[in-house]
Amino acid sequence: MSYRILIAGLLAGLFAGLITSVLQQALTVPIIHIAETFESSHHDHAASDAAATPDANAGHVHDASAWGPSEGLERIAFTTLATVGACIGFAFILVAGMILLGEAPSARRGLIWGGCFFIAFSLAPALGLPPELPGMEAGALPFRQAWWFGTIATSLLGLWLILKVGKPIAIVIGAIVMIAPHLVGAPLSVVPMNSAVPPELSARFVVNAMVVAAAMWLMIGSLAGLIWQRLERSAP
Repeated sequence: MSYRILIAGLLAGLFAGLITSVLQQALTVPIIHIAETFESSHHDHAASDAAATPDANAGHVHDASAWGPSEGLERIAFTTLATVGACIGFAFILVAGMILLGEAPSARRGLIWGGCFFIAFSLAPALGLPPELPGMEAGALPFRQAWWFGTIATSLLGLWLILKVGKPIAIVIGAIVMIAPHLVGAPLSVVPMNSAVPPELSARFVVNAMVVAAAMWLMIGSLAGLIWQRLERSAP
């Protein structure tokens, strides 16, 4: 079983990660590049204003020397590597979760699990903290991370109560648990919003990022289940 988890996770994550990388290059990366031009222009204006009135921007330093992959193949390669690595990790989590809950992995069950993981890991957190582009204002990172992890945990618990337990009281409790983080509310920026990114560009990025995330999770789930079935059939 450990062998099947390893192979199913590796192969499903690898294939899903490569396809997801292609989708990212087509749907989200071009928007990120556009946002970076707005961010660069915004920093240039801020730098010129600070030079004219240095006391007005005291304490704010933009580290232009921070390392980053160069444009072109190097950036694509690092992005692809990170995406494939994340997808392999997600695939391990999904397959292990199915086994722990007594589910026999299959393409159909994997597709359902992939949809549930998309809701828990991507859609539910994005309702409070949508994907951000460079140059956008955001709340304090520790609070956002805590809310993000809490939303994932409550979403997984709520889905388990609704889909696995299935009793009326469990469905009601599961729904309450899932909406609880949104009733509390995601941490917002404590400084006035001064985003360099146009709202329509940000909205387009959120939609495209959700499309990519949905495709990624559905591919991970269905591929992991399909590979598991093939390994099971070929076992002596």
